[in-house]
Amino acid sequence: MATLNFVNYSGTTLHHWAGLYDGRYDKEDLVKRHLQGDSSDIADRIRTTDILVIDEIGMVSKKTFETLEYICRMIRNPFAVFGGIQVIASGDFKQLPPVPNYMHNDAGEFSFEAEIFKTVFPHHMRLNKVMRQKENDLIQAVNELCNGEPSKETEALLKGMGEPLSGDEPIVRIFGTNFDVDYYNQLFLDSADGIQRIYKAKDEGQKIYLQRSSVPKILVLKEGSPVILVRNISNSLLNGTRGVVHALPENGHPVINFVGKYVPLPLISFEVFDSQCNMVVATRIQYPVRLAYAITVHRAQGQSLDRLEIDCYSFFSPGQMGVSVGRATSKEGLRILNYNPKAARLKHPQGVYDIDSYVGVEQKEDISCCKVQNTPEMQCDDTMSHRIANADAEIKTETEGQECAKGTCCADTRSEDDGQAMIDKANQYISERPSCSKQTYLVNCPFSLNAYINKLKLSNDKCLSVSPEARSRLLIAHTDSLYARVSAWMDKDLKTSASWSNVYKLAHAFLTSDEHINMCRILFQVEVISKEQNKFSSKLLMWLLEMKIQTIESDIKQKQAKGYHDIPVDLSTAADTLTPAAKGKIRYVAGACIHKIKDRLRQCVIRNTGRFDEESKFKRRVDYLKQQLLLKLRIEEAEIKTITNLPHSLCEIEYRQGKSRGLSHVRDDVFLFFVKLNSHIQSKLVEESFHLHGSNIHTYVKGTVCTNADLIASWLDLFHTDHIEGDLEVDDDIFAGYLIDLFEMVSGHFLKIAFVDSLKELKESIPRRKRQALRPKLQALNESRALKRKSGISTSFQCSICKRECVDNPPISTEYSIACDSCNLWFHFVCVGLTGNEEFIKRKDSVWKCQTCLMNTMKGKEIGKGKGKGKKSNI
Repeated sequence: MATLNFVNYSGTTLHHWAGLYDGRYDKEDLVKRHLQGDSSDIADRIRTTDILVIDEIGMVSKKTFETLEYICRMIRNPFAVFGGIQVIASGDFKQLPPVPNYMHNDAGEFSFEAEIFKTVFPHHMRLNKVMRQKENDLIQAVNELCNGEPSKETEALLKGMGEPLSGDEPIVRIFGTNFDVDYYNQLFLDSADGIQRIYKAKDEGQKIYLQRSSVPKILVLKEGSPVILVRNISNSLLNGTRGVVHALPENGHPVINFVGKYVPLPLISFEVFDSQCNMVVATRIQYPVRLAYAITVHRAQGQSLDRLEIDCYSFFSPGQMGVSVGRATSKEGLRILNYNPKAARLKHPQGVYDIDSYVGVEQKEDISCCKVQNTPEMQCDDTMSHRIANADAEIKTETEGQECAKGTCCADTRSEDDGQAMIDKANQYISERPSCSKQTYLVNCPFSLNAYINKLKLSNDKCLSVSPEARSRLLIAHTDSLYARVSAWMDKDLKTSASWSNVYKLAHAFLTSDEHINMCRILFQVEVISKEQNKFSSKLLMWLLEMKIQTIESDIKQKQAKGYHDIPVDLSTAADTLTPAAKGKIRYVAGACIHKIKDRLRQCVIRNTGRFDEESKFKRRVDYLKQQLLLKLRIEEAEIKTITNLPHSLCEIEYRQGKSRGLSHVRDDVFLFFVKLNSHIQSKLVEESFHLHGSNIHTYVKGTVCTNADLIASWLDLFHTDHIEGDLEVDDDIFAGYLIDLFEMVSGHFLKIAFVDSLKELKESIPRRKRQALRPKLQALNESRALKRKSGISTSFQCSICKRECVDNPPISTEYSIACDSCNLWFHFVCVGLTGNEEFIKRKDSVWKCQTCLMNTMKGKEIGKGKGKGKKSNI
């Protein structure tokens, strides 16, 4: 959106200027495309740029920032940060955070988390003069909301701004999510006049990936309705440009009025690219606009709006409320609905406040501080020099007067000039290597080199003979460089065997590369390294990898121990009898139930979008209100970890969380309600109830839940402070009816999960009597089928002793029969002296032989190969 403020200055989006596309390609591929592909205009644009101004730097992710820096450096000058371009960034990190994109491996980290950020921006300046607002109390409210610390005066001001705005001028409405925006856009479209057209998108590929597409599946437009572009369609019509529908030809493209420019919209293909599969997995062809009666906070950022309404009900992220209120130019044109105190107090990560207070490098009048050519290698050299200085200090304090086994001091005996000369030689060699132009950063190795040396001594390894001193400057720098690579390889989500195998593949590729050989030359100060020198460095890398794995393993064990054993005493009575694992599972299932019902209601709203009959409109409104109520039961992960009184109950969700951290958390009081619900359900799902009610057990338990006054009262208490303002406001009786509907839906889904688990436990608790071994049974069945195919007559089995027929499932126990697992003959229990209560009959895979086969077996062992001890009989 900030691009629109710079249209007169040839402003454009950062992704368009640098050719970042939608983030699907990694930085190396982008450089190849710009230099060798059809994107030569992008490379020319980067080469001819002297100053790059980035607005709204707070919304630029770490991955995007690092990719941008790498592209500029590789295209312009590999030895200067950003290739020598002067970069000026403006923005506020206390507004909206970057949007994550897990399909493209972008976790949504802040740009200041990049290690090169402070090198690129050595000077930080604070702009204190507010240009948009003039009223001091409104300015104070915006600042406090961005900090997540609203004062009583600010809350009183915002709560008192609920009156409808006067006048007939258009009003922009701001919401927290696209779902809410789509609902209200449809609501306002229904009440608008004008010719209406419906445009259905053409979808291809895996449609599940299109659920979060920036354009809708069904686009409904009316003449005179406001719209907003979601894709650049020309150099002047950019993403975020607002317009009004001018005409909707029956057999043509919609015509949009963009501030006096009447433009027929083109159809555009919106692709979903999977970076892991390196392919397009879904495509939607649609007109690149959305209705703009209402917009999201992200769409509003950077705009100044004279008349706006803000619905705080769906805000969920730090900074959303501050950004929304900050769009207003005056209190007269601002209306606040459903003030959300929790959203107002959401705090940013600590790093945001740290970077806000960061002073930076002192500015000099002759601007010599800005004329230094910063390079990635220079930054590494500073780190290396700092590590060497620390090593020298440790040598002087810890090893003074001590001698090692060789009779010399453990400290490096080289002079300072020799050490610096060696570093200069290393830097000169690195600068001459094209493969070393990539940006690398040294990481302090936390492991003691003495431990590695001692390990070599214990194994009498031959490569110990070429080992430098444990505290030598070059060995420390070499170890830090190896550890940096190990950390980079393992700085990923290593949950599969394939990901761990990839780590060792990367290690093998590095150890056999020229880069490793060059590092060994610098370490041992030779032109040609020996086999033992190569082995010393290779074993050092593998030792660092092993130590890193042990560290990760130790951290996981500590987290598990802390999560399951750090149990507070002040638990509620309903939860006292449950184990930590049971509490964790109940909380996880509670969040899953809330999310499932909320998602089901959302799908109902989406299905009724684009339908204009009164029944569909009513269902859409009711389902939207219900899912809004369920949102009140959820809580953000960062907040629940700081305020919960039941931290041990979060372990199950933490264990199951994926990269997107998308599992739902519920409030503590909601969790305790589900504990009570589970206690009631488990008291009904007992063996006696299964026998008594049979196939109607589910209906019986559901009836007891839905009529339990205590459970219903506990559910209603969860919403006792909720009140919805604006278009969704309803009477108290209708509101209570909606809550009862939600109670039945949520408890019913929870009952389904509990019923499945209880049924499994019931089946496992029922003892099963052995009737016939599987192998003889199948063999007898096959023989019977073979005889039927040959003769066409039926076959029955007779007892080999009494010659009576052996009946399957006889009415009396004395008629039970058993087959010999050796000769496959059948016998009645009474004929072979069995009662049916023998232990081996109840065991699985047990073997029974008739007396004849048993005697033949014993006789064969006596006559056969020796008189070894035979197996014990099961009888």
